[in-house]
Amino acid sequence: MFRWCFGPTKWRLGVVTLAAMVFLLVGTAGAQVPVTVGACGELDTELTDASPHLLSSVAQVYPCSFQPDRLSPGGLDILLTYSSGGSGVYALVLAHELLFGCEGATLVKTMDEINYVDPGGHKAQALLEIDGTRIGLRTTRAIGFPLEDPLTVSAARQLLEQQLQRVIYSTANVAPEDAWQKQILVVETPLAESFTNLAEAYAQIGPELTTDTIVWLVQTANDWAFIYSGADPVCLSADVDGQAATFLDRLRCSPNPFNPRTTIKFSLPRAGTVRLSVFDVAGRLVRTLIDGGMPLGGHEAVWDGRDASGREVGPGSYLARLEFGGRVETVRMGLIR
Repeated sequence: MFRWCFGPTKWRLGVVTLAAMVFLLVGTAGAQVPVTVGACGELDTELTDASPHLLSSVAQVYPCSFQPDRLSPGGLDILLTYSSGGSGVYALVLAHELLFGCEGATLVKTMDEINYVDPGGHKAQALLEIDGTRIGLRTTRAIGFPLEDPLTVSAARQLLEQQLQRVIYSTANVAPEDAWQKQILVVETPLAESFTNLAEAYAQIGPELTTDTIVWLVQTANDWAFIYSGADPVCLSADVDGQAATFLDRLRCSPNPFNPRTTIKFSLPRAGTVRLSVFDVAGRLVRTLIDGGMPLGGHEAVWDGRDASGREVGPGSYLARLEFGGRVETVRMGLIR
């Protein structure tokens, strides 16, 4: 199997199914994965301009998609390190996986790793990078009580104003070394009426709060209850334990093209022996980055454009080759000087 690295490439599909994208990342026939219709692959100048933006999507949610071996390395890192407790971790993981699949986002730092001027002040929940631009991520769940009750427009506006104010506060609080260009606020809600009311409420909010924030409204469909209830997702899919090496559809690098270094990332569905090597396009071995046993989960290796002797190699195309469990994946990397 051969393809270009998943790096800064944009997905522009209008009406899209994230299943197609996440299937490329998961690679398991019959796996239950998120599906979205709506915004996806739409962030370009929106990442750096001074204007607010509103996106909306409907996402099919399946508990099996939240199994450790089906998450991106960043999603897995969030799942394992989130310290705030409760079901909020699943809302954050969903937001990350949507941005990972749609926008090529990579996790730079989790919430507890970001530096702030006031450590006790307002914070973002993650620091991401999209096309070389650092973006803060914040999520919130827009629900009524009980869950079956939709949010009114008034309640939706109150929630959005509160969260947008927190975006402003956390942006002012972040330390210079971790400063982001702007933030994305992902608002997840299970009900169509709440989804509609959130959009209506957003239109009523003034620029003093919307500032330059990207607000992404996501209606969660299908088996979404665990995202809001505090219960853990229960995966009943019979194929989870019998999956093939799902890393084969997660190998990617960023940035690409690169100078002077790129980070190659992959995820293992189980512990085992891994060999990650760099070859030139003539098939000659340039350098072996990993050769040995590794645990289940997400991993990464940095290639600095040098061969096994430490010499800089010339510009051009190179291949990262990953071997695991009797299967091989190869991706192309472009080195510029």
